[in-house]
Amino acid sequence: MARNPNWAEEELVLALDLYLRLGDLGPADAEVIEVSRFLNTLAIHPDRPQRPDFRNPNGVALKTANFAAIDPNHPGLGMRRGGKLDAEVWDRYASDREALAAAVAAVREGNKLADFQFADSETPQVIETEVEAQHVEQFQVSVTARTIEADRREQRLVLAYCDHLESQGHLVKRNRYRLPDHVATLVCDLVDETDKVLYEAKGDTRRTSVRMAIGQLLDYRLLERRPMSLAVLLPTKPARDLIELINSVPASAVWQTEGGFERSEPAVPGAPPRTR
Repeated sequence: MARNPNWAEEELVLALDLYLRLGDLGPADAEVIEVSRFLNTLAIHPDRPQRPDFRNPNGVALKTANFAAIDPNHPGLGMRRGGKLDAEVWDRYASDREALAAAVAAVREGNKLADFQFADSETPQVIETEVEAQHVEQFQVSVTARTIEADRREQRLVLAYCDHLESQGHLVKRNRYRLPDHVATLVCDLVDETDKVLYEAKGDTRRTSVRMAIGQLLDYRLLERRPMSLAVLLPTKPARDLIELINSVPASAVWQTEGGFERSEPAVPGAPPRTR
């Protein structure tokens, strides 16, 4: 008998909603059983084989475990054999509960996801959210224990720096950027509204992570409607050449210390970088 088809985005949206509401569930859970029954009524796989295990409760429970493997807040490892589309759906919806709720409603009502996703927008939209509601963006398709721990470290770092800024009287937010291609939603880790600074955090100081942070910041700045400075937030002091790379953007390099945070500011023309 032919294999079951891969999970479609519509199906993954329901599984992600289930996971974000209730966590990593088992096949005997009543809501898992309900989602399984509903998935079997969808007409998105007209040529699927008539298998008894098609989207059965065990399969739905396993899919919530796939999302647990991606979730940086989940204390365990979950099931790490999820597909590429799992990571894409997480990136698109995990930090945007409003969009997820709209997607779930569309699937439940039999509408196509493309019919509602940002269809009324021809320009990027910037949406403020609270820092505490954060889900770290995922860029790894193959999730490992190392990347999960780095993401957890990143989230702890962001929350610690948020507390640091707020203790100094700064207003801190996060921005989501809805793009006009009806697909992508980008999320900036922190926005210091007081000093007008966009922050991108990383859970390690590897060169690849620093380069990614720089690229993300440049992307966010293009989407902003106002002049903003840039800063890369790191868990420890990076190598000197990486500080110079960040400052050359120009952007500030900020890192956590035992006593708080230090930063290296971009140099003004003719002056060395300033560290404080």
